[in-house]
Amino acid sequence: MMKPHWTTALVLPFALVGCTGATPVPGDAAGSDGHAGTDGFGDSGAEGAEGPEAEEGAADDDTSTGGTAEPDMPVEPELPSESDAENLFSHDYLPVYRITMHGADWPEAWDYLLDQLDPDDKCAKRPFIEADVAFENPWTGEVEHHEQVGFRVRGHDLPDKILSEPDERFGFKMSFVEYVPGRRFYSQRRLNFLSSERDDTLMRQCLVYDMMRDFEIPTARCNFASVYVNGDYVGVFAHVEERDDGSYVKNRFPDDPKGSLYEFGDCWGDEENVLVDLGPDVGPYAETYQLEAGTVDTDILTDLIPFSHCASAPHQEFVGCIEAHIQLDEWHRAMASILSIPEMDGWAASSSNFLLYNYGPKGEPRRFVVFPWDVDRAFKDTCEENDDEDGNLSGPCHILGQSWEDGTSPVLVDRLREPPFRAGFCAAVQAFVDQHYNPEAITARVTDLRTRPRLAAKPFEGVTTPSMEYLVQHDPLWDHARFMDGVHDLVEVRAPARYAALLDQLIECEVSPLVAN
Repeated sequence: MMKPHWTTALVLPFALVGCTGATPVPGDAAGSDGHAGTDGFGDSGAEGAEGPEAEEGAADDDTSTGGTAEPDMPVEPELPSESDAENLFSHDYLPVYRITMHGADWPEAWDYLLDQLDPDDKCAKRPFIEADVAFENPWTGEVEHHEQVGFRVRGHDLPDKILSEPDERFGFKMSFVEYVPGRRFYSQRRLNFLSSERDDTLMRQCLVYDMMRDFEIPTARCNFASVYVNGDYVGVFAHVEERDDGSYVKNRFPDDPKGSLYEFGDCWGDEENVLVDLGPDVGPYAETYQLEAGTVDTDILTDLIPFSHCASAPHQEFVGCIEAHIQLDEWHRAMASILSIPEMDGWAASSSNFLLYNYGPKGEPRRFVVFPWDVDRAFKDTCEENDDEDGNLSGPCHILGQSWEDGTSPVLVDRLREPPFRAGFCAAVQAFVDQHYNPEAITARVTDLRTRPRLAAKPFEGVTTPSMEYLVQHDPLWDHARFMDGVHDLVEVRAPARYAALLDQLIECEVSPLVAN
């Protein structure tokens, strides 16, 4: 059986507009959610709701989710190679972005960015502002200048919450297409620079994406980048590719890059409506899922509605139909990894933050592949203690758990953990634990992320190949002791404790009932 193709390189997104060597592609949509001149609305719920740029092969004037068609632009003869995109997100390199935008220095720029946010609505669209970017290309050693780049705050935190947490790092998004439709930056439309989300190591999301990609789950590529704004060094960020446009599916699914792509996050639709039958009409599905990468309403009729109907069918019908819509081993791997880690805000635990891609390479029957995004709550909870001062209980984090700190598992996830599918799920958990979630494996990965030399275009503080730890030591907005404490907590406390719990849960995995938590 052919499997999707994805590589083991990691990615973290920051979006840049206007770049030397970036190639315009005809027929891309410029807007996001129907607002001309914006590239998306709010994040985390709104993050990723970046509105449809029509993909190659999709109708140029596609406005199925409110996007505005971009004008046709000439295609330059030489496209950036996929190897350039791999380099952009490779852990062997340190991309450096020097951003010039509104304000005399970084504090003024930050205040201006916060002023653009709606103070009351976390899901309101977040406007981009125009910036110029000098990109220090680490694999060529050259400095590339990009004008008219869209720049905005990521995430869905309101300004008051951001201001109340001065010790946290909040992320950004850069867009190549906000002001120059059709432009590309090493095949990317947008890039993400991630916040810390109370991750003292600044590495957890990259770590999770890396583990999952090595477990054949098509997660985002991610590495680390240094950022300067208005001459001030802001620090090192997780640097992740955008997961909801055509360049992503072309990389992960090269044999079938024109399938339909659906996204769900907490700022559109209701979580109880995901992965269930919403009836025969398109409307409820279009209100629940964000249609990405050229996906249109008719795709809902041909693939999402039949899949959703099967997902909610009576037991015998469900057992007979589900393998016409998914490959069980793919879904069991995706479920096993995210529930084992655990990712408390993940799709299998709380019905949020995921994408569905309908895939059928080389004449194979089409099926849905599922993969997560925004894994900012990975490793965050000890699974026995309150999560924070609000008293959110994480519960036992059982691999057969139905209720989690941030929500409940989708009914489909529960059904795929029940007989006759239970043995396949338990086997997937066992494989993930054996291969990736054991103390030795996690320690090795964290050590590599922390210490690997990363080639920079120019020496950083006198070092040509700084490590992540060296970057943190010279980070003006992060504390090295905090970083090392976070690394110790992850590899010496959280991972071993979770590993021991997983071994206990696996003993009776095939015979235990689902756990209410």
